[in-house]
Amino acid sequence: MTDMTTQKPSHEAPDAAAQKPDELEPVKLFGLPLPGPVSDKVRDIENMGRGWRKATITFMPAIIVNYSSNILGALHVWTEGIMFKASLPGSILVKDAKNPLDYLAQAVKIVYGGAIEGVFNRPKNAPTVNILKGNPAKNVWDFITDTKAATQREIITQHVHPTQVKLGNPWQTRSTLSGLIGWTMAMVVPEGKESDDELMRMEIMRRTNPVSYVGTRIGQAFNPMEWTTHKREMTGVWQMAAGVFSMLGAWRNRTKPNALEMTHGKLPNYIFNPAYFGTGVCSLAAGSALTFAPDDSAAAVGYGNSVTFMSVFLPFSLGDKFKNNEPGVWWYTGGKISFQLKAWAQELFGGAEKKPDGTIVDHDAIRREAFKQATAIKIERKEKKEEKRAAKKESNLVAEASSNPLAIASDNAPNGPQDAAVEATSATPGTAITHFTSNDRIAQAPPTPAMEQHG
Repeated sequence: MTDMTTQKPSHEAPDAAAQKPDELEPVKLFGLPLPGPVSDKVRDIENMGRGWRKATITFMPAIIVNYSSNILGALHVWTEGIMFKASLPGSILVKDAKNPLDYLAQAVKIVYGGAIEGVFNRPKNAPTVNILKGNPAKNVWDFITDTKAATQREIITQHVHPTQVKLGNPWQTRSTLSGLIGWTMAMVVPEGKESDDELMRMEIMRRTNPVSYVGTRIGQAFNPMEWTTHKREMTGVWQMAAGVFSMLGAWRNRTKPNALEMTHGKLPNYIFNPAYFGTGVCSLAAGSALTFAPDDSAAAVGYGNSVTFMSVFLPFSLGDKFKNNEPGVWWYTGGKISFQLKAWAQELFGGAEKKPDGTIVDHDAIRREAFKQATAIKIERKEKKEEKRAAKKESNLVAEASSNPLAIASDNAPNGPQDAAVEATSATPGTAITHFTSNDRIAQAPPTPAMEQHG
């Protein structure tokens, strides 16, 4: 059995470029190792990113670095408030604020209360959709993707002329609420760090038993007793929900035609925005990084990379919104820019740990040691499987030989079943045949009375 106990590796991890080639973990994409030249380029980019991150953490005070989840959580909550305002039908967040505190109080009340109301409160006169009638899967799909039917439901609900309907994005509101819950918890829950032993245990589990690893991380996300040291898993699950709702919100993007366009028959309606769907996929990937990454630093970098990749879709998403004169488009733009700034902050110092003397805690050494142990465990498992397979095969052969000796003899006889049959006969006491093959002569002893009787 492979020894699971190891000495704690030093936090002073050597640079990846200084390692021997066989010590480097293969760079993979969707579980498949990348070609050598591509892997080298990926490593160069990763090393460059590590350099920027190290320089940023070195420059920043330890109190900011060590409480990065709380600080960045507050920034995310602020941004979700902007996104919520963008999703409102009238895009009105605060009315007649008397002072700055009143403005803040109204904003908090509308953002949190309004998001909850928008998710759970359904107008009494809203048309119902019988999802269970007929084909439920098709009904759900049509409910989400049929933008014309969704527009008509809003017109009926609001009791207005089609030119006066105010369309919101309820899925974006649900996405905002999910993000608000997760990142508010990240803002207020005290920062905690996993021990080296826990990091080692989870990293080995991640490499040797992925199913158990995923289940453990999800369990940590929903266990309040573990939020101080596993806060990012909890935040990640809510971020994943926000990503899914954002993807569904791609079918609730809106058009707002001007008066001239309305005279030509163009009316407010819901439309599908594929680029918006792409941004939702990136949000889902960002949440997955937070939930399933091996440690806080890797989670922050993975989250930042996923949200940064969102910028590929962002110009197309914004272009469609501006083209259709969608309500709240400027607030949506500001929110997305704020998300990008936060993502870059996550990449540069999120999830890091810095000691009072300025030493940066580095978990690379732990991950490398865990990789070696996991590799040894996999090799041992493979060898045990091969031993069991060989033992089972041998056991089957023995069982077959004891139950059907003729079949085994057939396999070993020079000329097949014919020889085997005679060999089996020659082994019977009282017979005269000592050996027989289809190509050889029969060697006979003097005939016995029994043979003469049968002859």
